[in-house]
Amino acid sequence: MPETEWESFKKYMLNMPLEVIKQIERESATEAETLYREFKKKFEQGLCDSCGKPLSSFYSESPCFHWLLRPEGAKKENIEDVFKAKGYFRTASYVRWVCNQDVHLSRINDLSEEGDMKAVFHWSAQYRYIKWTFLCTLNDYKGHDDRHISFPHYHIEMCLNNRIFIKFNDFHLKFTDEDLFNLKCNFDKTCPVKQSFGPHGSGMEDAFSISSEDIIKRTQITNDPSKAVYHIHTILMDKDGLPREIINEALKKARESGKPVANFLKEMGYIPQIIIEPPENVPQKQIRYHPRRRKKN
Repeated sequence: MPETEWESFKKYMLNMPLEVIKQIERESATEAETLYREFKKKFEQGLCDSCGKPLSSFYSESPCFHWLLRPEGAKKENIEDVFKAKGYFRTASYVRWVCNQDVHLSRINDLSEEGDMKAVFHWSAQYRYIKWTFLCTLNDYKGHDDRHISFPHYHIEMCLNNRIFIKFNDFHLKFTDEDLFNLKCNFDKTCPVKQSFGPHGSGMEDAFSISSEDIIKRTQITNDPSKAVYHIHTILMDKDGLPREIINEALKKARESGKPVANFLKEMGYIPQIIIEPPENVPQKQIRYHPRRRKKN
């Protein structure tokens, strides 16, 4: 979009009445929720909500989102066709919805302090034996590349059972016009319109965007580490020592309520040190390796 058109769009949005903006937001949220419910219903039935066919099916005539699950017969170039046809944001949303079917949030590692922190985006997501990584560096976004690529693009890596199926350098995926518009909205701090993946496409960055107090209050304990969203350490020290009955009482209340023990230590007047970390089941971000870029001695 030319800069003059962009500025006109921003001006139009900034001058829009607040009640109109809220109405648009409500309608967008309702539409997104309807689409997600349909996706979830079909997915649980083993069907694709986009084409209506089984998730295990593959017909090369028409690229579809569910090819990202790599049904039998789908090859690298077929996966590339999906990204070319659907664009980054639409395919990324599908991947995130799929990954959140197993465990909400913790199958999507989009933590900003991990991986390439200067990238436009860099995140990994895992669903069962499939792992995807999406990466766009600033040079990728500007259209610069070692292979003299001259258009804004991004890269993906796809692993099956921990073995690489698609390498980062296999494809230079061009952003659609819709992608570029959404990215520009997010980059421009003065633009009132922002693109997000919504609550059903949230990952660990959203999980850690709330305060530690709210995490402690809202979190439920799980006996299955693979289902965990947070790993909470509670440390309590007292110069006079801690009565065993106090600790046992707090642990008992935690077991009975399913709430973290820190809640009950606070109720008893103690101030525990609380450390909240991502759980072990969060997928590690895959890094793009450049074999020709070696450090000189």
